[in-house]
Amino acid sequence: VAVCGAPSGAFNLDATLWRELAEKPHAEDLWIVATYTPWCQPCKALLSKWRYWATGCLGSRTRLASLNCHANSELCAELDLPGQPLISVRYSGGDAQVHSAVAAWAELVDGSKDLLPANWSFGEIRGLAVLLESLPDAFRPRSTPGAAGPLASSSAGGGLCHLAVAATAAVAVAGAAQDGLAVGNAWPTEADRLDPRGASLADGLQALADSLDIHGYAYVGVRWLAAMEMWLRAVSARLPVELHDVISRVTELTQFIDLEWRRALSRGGNHSLCSAAWSQRASVLQEALRSVAARWQGSCRDATCRALSLLQSLALSNADPASGSLAPPGLGLLEAFWALLKADPSGWVTTSLGSEVIADQLAEVLSAGRYGIDQLTSAGTPPSATQMALVLWRLYDIAFARTALECVATAGAMPDLRWPPSSLCPGCWRKCFRKGRFCLEPWEDQRRALGAELPEGFADAQPNEDALLAFLSARYSWNSTSSAL
Repeated sequence: VAVCGAPSGAFNLDATLWRELAEKPHAEDLWIVATYTPWCQPCKALLSKWRYWATGCLGSRTRLASLNCHANSELCAELDLPGQPLISVRYSGGDAQVHSAVAAWAELVDGSKDLLPANWSFGEIRGLAVLLESLPDAFRPRSTPGAAGPLASSSAGGGLCHLAVAATAAVAVAGAAQDGLAVGNAWPTEADRLDPRGASLADGLQALADSLDIHGYAYVGVRWLAAMEMWLRAVSARLPVELHDVISRVTELTQFIDLEWRRALSRGGNHSLCSAAWSQRASVLQEALRSVAARWQGSCRDATCRALSLLQSLALSNADPASGSLAPPGLGLLEAFWALLKADPSGWVTTSLGSEVIADQLAEVLSAGRYGIDQLTSAGTPPSATQMALVLWRLYDIAFARTALECVATAGAMPDLRWPPSSLCPGCWRKCFRKGRFCLEPWEDQRRALGAELPEGFADAQPNEDALLAFLSARYSWNSTSSAL
């Protein structure tokens, strides 16, 4: 879990940049490099962690980078790399402690020596935590809070978790909570200074732009096209009507998918779309979305926060403000979310959740109809916006719970990632007393799945749903943004 601020971004290397790692000023930084090819599934899992760690808690002189061995095949052949993903640690500076830490890491992954060049290991993260713990202060991960909302998890592997969050469990927050509770104290409160509706537009539209990306595939098939069409139709019905250009672009992209569908039918369903052709079409909508989002300052710094903001906004916002009441979203939004998850297991939904492990957990919950989903589908009337908002809130709580509990296993301390924090919504929580287990269902399910104990001294709580819904509506609904648009 990235609960601290740090230098951003993983660098994309080519042959020239690779050689420059040994030259000043780059030589004075520690470089951790992952190799990949676009079609490699294990590479996608590793790079998913890379993206989160790159915006997480790495020290000011530690850098993450990736090397595409398809685009840079000559360099990878020159380096004598037999396959992907692989990890290398490079340091050419003058700090003896860093050289010692790198040597210890190389010894730890000694099993790779017969198959790989020096200072290379297979694409596993088990040795990186030991390496980072051994570094001097300027290279070590930091533990300064630095995000304004729910954060993405590096989850499976958890190697950096204890380095990032060991000190967060006792972080204090300003503001009094109902019954003296301090819930969600791992979340900073800087979002208080932002316009919540403008922030939700900035974050939600950015997430919508991100959802249109294809992750690592040269082609996509009919199933992916069907899922994307469902998603765009669900979205277009919920966007503020003032976003004329955006809605027009959504319509154009949906028509493009319809055309591809006709081609698929003419070929008996045996049809695929080149990712480059999709990206060219989708980029027009993405540019329009990001242009509108740039008018406000978002409160999110990661994919999880932006995705949650988008889904809550779509559930709670009314496409026709003149109607005076929320139009129920039906099941289209949830069905489209599910379709995206199943059509591309390594795509936007999984990226926003933080790992394939958490995505699998969410898929199981959706299939079983838990957390209120069965009530949505069995009711004789369409589900209300508030019912949908609560279901989505519970679904994303899976990610927060899993992340926090995995940190207990590696750090011995659990960051309180319950959302929203009582500093933002004092009335959202009330005390709960259940010995040895969590009151909040997604947290208890994840505790059991991991075989974890309830952390000693943890102040358990359960939500006040009326106050929670009022908070979610005030924070995420786009209904009152029309004057700004």
